[in-house]
Amino acid sequence: MVHLNELNELDIRTVIKLFRIARPYSRKCDTLVLSFEDVRPSEYPNFRRLTGQEIRIQRASLEVISSRFHNLNKKANLGIGWSRQSCDAYFMETLQEMKEPPDSSDLCWSYNEWLHSPTYRAEFLEELGLTFDEMPPHSSVGGGSSFHGTSGRIESDLEDRLLKVSPQKEWRAFLSKTLQENPELFSEQEKAIAAAYLSD
Repeated sequence: MVHLNELNELDIRTVIKLFRIARPYSRKCDTLVLSFEDVRPSEYPNFRRLTGQEIRIQRASLEVISSRFHNLNKKANLGIGWSRQSCDAYFMETLQEMKEPPDSSDLCWSYNEWLHSPTYRAEFLEELGLTFDEMPPHSSVGGGSSFHGTSGRIESDLEDRLLKVSPQKEWRAFLSKTLQENPELFSEQEKAIAAAYLSD
């Protein structure tokens, strides 16, 4: 297997160069994985013309928003602007598109189910004709987790995550506003968790 990660972060010349470098390996591999992060399913149509299986990754919106808010503020405290990430209207629209049902030919990979259910992982791997199930460490791409880099286990407890977002006062105000303006982004379970957090 050959994996070319976060192609959306690269300009076209770099992508072409990367494909050339990977060609000796990709010509011999059984599976070539091209991944795109923080993009809408409707974007990058040229890559979608390639023959293969498209997989849409879905994750709880509350997790994604808390991570994004925390990471932006962490970068800002270091004096770093992070133009490729935001918590604006476009970001919320992207989350909404990610929640829409995928095309019938696409597979949908639930990050949260994969994290908690060995049965789900086995069934999903079977759909792809794969069998090796390993819970990987944090990726070093992008610095790893927004909360603890590449150390520690993968974060999965929403209640704990909400308490770790910094700064808390601004986060609470932002989350409250987001829940009011974009309720369709959240499951009933997420709404309940957020409401309990905001009521403390």
